[in-house]
Amino acid sequence: MTGILEREIALAQTQDIRELARPKLRAVLDEASGVFERCSQTAKGADENLGILMPFHHGIEMLDGVEALLDASCVVASRPLLRSAHEAGWTVEYVVKEDSVRRGLCYVVGDLRERIRWYEQHDPETARGAQFAADMKLAENRDFPLPTPEDARSAAMRLRDVLAMEHFAPINAEYERTLEKRRSFPWHALFGGPGNTRELAEHVGHLDDYIVLYGAWSKTTHAVDMSRQVSKNADGRGPAVSVVRAPLGMPMAYAFACSLGARMTERVLAHYRPEELKRFSKWFLEEITPTTEKLVEMREEIAS
Repeated sequence: MTGILEREIALAQTQDIRELARPKLRAVLDEASGVFERCSQTAKGADENLGILMPFHHGIEMLDGVEALLDASCVVASRPLLRSAHEAGWTVEYVVKEDSVRRGLCYVVGDLRERIRWYEQHDPETARGAQFAADMKLAENRDFPLPTPEDARSAAMRLRDVLAMEHFAPINAEYERTLEKRRSFPWHALFGGPGNTRELAEHVGHLDDYIVLYGAWSKTTHAVDMSRQVSKNADGRGPAVSVVRAPLGMPMAYAFACSLGARMTERVLAHYRPEELKRFSKWFLEEITPTTEKLVEMREEIAS
């Protein structure tokens, strides 16, 4: 009797696709990693570069995870990482599009404030800390590696010192003004920017990706995609539970990952090292595009 998880069968079913696509995705990630290193070394300016390079780093990291999962025939499990990589790509595109210094600093300030909030919740002398302590009293498992109140207080103080640096002052002032209007908001909402992820995707010209892909991947991320998990029995009657590591969607997952990795890399190069764009575009067109086009053609074959 075949169970819902048959690893060796899944690997055998997807061997041809993986042998075709794996080297190309790895090549895209190797290229992206090299670009990250070169741009990190030559970037002009200061903290604002973190708003480009760190999302780019995050995108590379997520797509590396996608590569590992697809090579194990874990197509569905790669969806949350593809979703996260798309957000990283939209962030990169938003910051490099215009007003890059200020937008990059907004990204950093948003991160600093979020980290300060996290440490404050572990300091019982703060309002957040008091609420956190009350909430944790209701939790059954309290054995978490959390900082001591003293360590949390010290870490928050160090972060506040960083946040108080002069070049962050205009961003902090805008953050406080925005807090008067909204209790919670993403960093890119500052200075009238996109107020949520959909608006961010639309702002950088990828609303179609948000509508078609991001929503479906979000359902998987939040465990509300039951229709994907149910199929008909072999005799045409149903329902039956789908097997884990089913190959459905693997060609497109590889194609999306290659295209997204290349798109992020191209945007970063255009911002920092435009002299490399011609070489990069020629490389991608000749070495990667023929495979991604073939993967797109295979999507119906694997679904049949």
